[in-house]
Amino acid sequence: MYCDVLLINPLGSKYEDADEHLGLGYIASYARAHDISVAIIDVPLNGWTLKQAAFEIAKYSCKLIGISIPFQQYAKQALELIRELRAEGFTCHLTAGGIFPTFSYEELFALCPEIDSIILGEGEITFCELAQKIIADKDWRDVHGISYLENGKVITTQVRPLEENIDNFPYPARDTLPLVLKRQPSVSMLSSRGCYGGCSFCSVVPFFSSFGPRCRVRSTENIIDEMQMLISTYGVHNIIFNDAEFAGGIAINRAQTIEIAEEIIKRNFNIHFSIQCRVNDIDYETFDKLK
Repeated sequence: MYCDVLLINPLGSKYEDADEHLGLGYIASYARAHDISVAIIDVPLNGWTLKQAAFEIAKYSCKLIGISIPFQQYAKQALELIRELRAEGFTCHLTAGGIFPTFSYEELFALCPEIDSIILGEGEITFCELAQKIIADKDWRDVHGISYLENGKVITTQVRPLEENIDNFPYPARDTLPLVLKRQPSVSMLSSRGCYGGCSFCSVVPFFSSFGPRCRVRSTENIIDEMQMLISTYGVHNIIFNDAEFAGGIAINRAQTIEIAEEIIKRNFNIHFSIQCRVNDIDYETFDKLK
């Protein structure tokens, strides 16, 4: 099977519960909007071993493979998969991305020189431009927001600033959602990216603030319309907001939080939903509305 690019959620990125990889979904939908054919392969959702994953991936012919390594604890098995793909004869361009590669790209190149490039920061625009160059057999080394090895030296290109209006990104591709819904009756969403907090143990804020605003929030209409799409298309009644801080932080965005709640009531959504927020964000009026 041929596709321009493969996006892979590798074995080591399995969370406690089976869920979609929204990051890859966003990258896929943005690439497809630019006429790039994309297949998403989710190894943990399929329950494959390393050898099974390599066997299934080998059924594809493509120009570019993108592998997600969100955090350090998932790197070992992701790198093992990359080495296995090279051993299976994959010669196409192989790029990696995520929070851990963004901050530790030099270490990753030292551990795994089989990687051709690493995407630094948010992936949609950078991955799309990288794919366009590679598909057209053009030099990709001038793409902003990447790092690569050249003659044993790590090269980093010009920093790519964040897209300030995240409404400009299409909704994430939901290729793997039918598989998720066979295992659990809920779907994930994001209402924002980043966080207003400054917790010393968390990498979310540095990941975004290194390239632009520390927190960006989708418009209420954009959020609600995606919820409507998920309800109408997939019949879901349980939505989990995976934001680090719902709506960018209820304490600093209380008006929009209440607006979202009122719009859910207005549209008569028959749903349950969950959010994450800091304990200092909690107040009776807002949570009474959300309930």
